[in-house]
Amino acid sequence: MSKLFISGGPSYLASVPHGRRLLVVGAVSRLGMGMTPLALILSVIKAGNGFGAAGVATGVYGLAGAGAGPLVGRLMDRLGPSLLLRIMGPLNLGLTSGIWLASRSGLACTYVACGLAGATYPPLTAALRGSWASLSGDERSAAALARLRASALALDAVTFELVFLLGPALVAAIVSFAPPGGALLLIAFVTGGGSLLVAVNPLLSSRPPRPRHRTRPPGALRISGFVPLVATSGALGITFGAVTVAVTAFADRVSGNSATAGFLLALWGLGSIIGGGLLARHPPRRALQPVLMILLSLIAVSTLLLAATSGVMTMGVVLGLGGLAVAPAVAAYTTLANSIVPADVRGEANTWLVAVPAAAQAVGSWIAGWLVARFHDSQVAFLVAGAVTAASLVWLRRPRRTVNGGM
Repeated sequence: MSKLFISGGPSYLASVPHGRRLLVVGAVSRLGMGMTPLALILSVIKAGNGFGAAGVATGVYGLAGAGAGPLVGRLMDRLGPSLLLRIMGPLNLGLTSGIWLASRSGLACTYVACGLAGATYPPLTAALRGSWASLSGDERSAAALARLRASALALDAVTFELVFLLGPALVAAIVSFAPPGGALLLIAFVTGGGSLLVAVNPLLSSRPPRPRHRTRPPGALRISGFVPLVATSGALGITFGAVTVAVTAFADRVSGNSATAGFLLALWGLGSIIGGGLLARHPPRRALQPVLMILLSLIAVSTLLLAATSGVMTMGVVLGLGGLAVAPAVAAYTTLANSIVPADVRGEANTWLVAVPAAAQAVGSWIAGWLVARFHDSQVAFLVAGAVTAASLVWLRRPRRTVNGGM
């Protein structure tokens, strides 16, 4: 990646040429990630199938993307993010558009179409995180550059949260006057067109440096200190998936209306956005590993407290406060991971950090659903979710030279 000469002023993303534009385009291009689950469910149901079939369709889409992610990341390391986005953006546009047609031809065709669309989803998040992690400038000290990269990755985490807040609402607005296929078409064009706009941004347009050595699959996983961070992302994924289901069950039991869960989860997301924004404005100056452990502890404690919550308002307060640590935690483990992996495997590394939590979130949702059905309450699901995040502190507890990156 070409070197950026960052001008004077605050160590913040506004000082990075093309940074604001990439942040906005990157957020819009990933709107499909927040829209697709609901759009797929509604499309399958509209075709005359049940929720079970809709769940399988969304699962096939998500798992196909998670499975193909690391391979796509290795291709990105070899070909460069810009070229791969130019190829996969239009390809995914066509395949995602075909899901609506396939849904009219039977479930088998629908599942195949979902799998193909999921497997070809462009590596937008990995490419964006790699670009933020690669920011450089001769006029900055190493500490200042580290803080700038952390600010950028924190802002990326904030926009990622916005995607999942706005996506379902946008789908709901579209289906109020058009069939669910309209939402799928919008997803296809936003993802495909957004991929091309991201690809031409100067922060991504240059090819990566030629690898100094050949890595054997799975290359990034062989880097010392990287696997614990991937495991941490997976633990958080399980927690997020479990909390989503448990909150829905709680809302249905306490208020008699599961739709109340949308309000509660929005507060969780809002807290995450605020926390990520604060981290972007004021990145910590101390080593990141202790900061990550503090953030994980806050998430674990707040999740465990949900089990003792009995009212909707109290649940909203606890979720909002706990959410303050979510986006900062994602930004922290992403920054740490990008600081320890060589540039020639950074694409693969970032796809692992996207694929593992995505798959883990599906597992967490399944676990919570089983626990709610087994115990007829959401308390056990909250306890298990909090315990999973707390367990991630075990493999991060001992300081490691390779994951002690500073700011």
